[in-house]
Amino acid sequence: MSDATKIKKTVTEDNEQAAVQGAKELNDEQTEINNTLQEELENCKIEVAEWKDRFVRLNADFENFKKRMIEQQRLWIGTAQAEIFTDLLTITDNFERALTEHEKQEKTPESKAWIEGFALIYQSLVALLHKFGVEEITEHDTFNPIYHEALVQVDSPDHEAGAIVEVMQKGYRFKDKVLRPAKVSVAK
Repeated sequence: MSDATKIKKTVTEDNEQAAVQGAKELNDEQTEINNTLQEELENCKIEVAEWKDRFVRLNADFENFKKRMIEQQRLWIGTAQAEIFTDLLTITDNFERALTEHEKQEKTPESKAWIEGFALIYQSLVALLHKFGVEEITEHDTFNPIYHEALVQVDSPDHEAGAIVEVMQKGYRFKDKVLRPAKVSVAK
């Protein structure tokens, strides 16, 4: 073999070794880059999962907040209505007392017209209360501390102990809650 061929062969072998070594280094470099990218991808997936979890929790907290606020507004409205209706019950009581007293007196044509007007106003007020759900408490057989307030205990041979003898002031409820208990006298 000639020197040129030997040199060519040596150069070719050196080139092949360099190429193999370069490919190996390139492959190692590529593997390292792939590992780094894979690691970054995994970190990004974890971060996305954390953000998604935060979003879901925050969204759930916000929905719960909205529900609480709606419920709180409903309670505030109910409380405000109850206060207004309680004040209106005093007016209703005054109308009832006035109409009852007038029945005891002589009626002139002029007073009869006035009383009929007052009776219409009273009926309108009662209708308004009914429209908004204010109902009279009608359970007046046996004393119940939820619906009644005992003002006095009386001896009554016609009633059993704990029975209501007389309703002194009507009681009312609003939305299944006692707005004002009925004031009663109870048999001993």
